[in-house]
Amino acid sequence: MAIVRFRVGEDEEKSIVRLNQKMSANFDLIPPGATKPLVKPRSIDDVPISRSRSLRPSRPVPLRRIAQQLHDQVKSVPDVSE
Repeated sequence: MAIVRFRVGEDEEKSIVRLNQKMSANFDLIPPGATKPLVKPRSIDDVPISRSRSLRPSRPVPLRRIAQQLHDQVKSVPDVSE
C-alpha cells in the first residue's frame, strides 16, 4: 500500500492520471505475481470526523437503551456513514 498526497489546489483528475502513468512506468519493479496497483482516491470528505465512542454510565441506567437512542440520532443525520 502506498499513500500519495497531492498539493492543495492541484487538479485531482490530472494528478491521478500522472500517478497512474508513473506507476505504469515502474511496473517492472513490482514483484512477480503481485497484482496491478489500484488507485482509490480519498478526499477530506472521506475522513471520519468521529470514530467509535464508549459509553460508561455514571449511574445505573439501561445503557443499551441509551446507546440505541444515540445510534438512531446519529444515523438520522444526512450523509452520515457507518
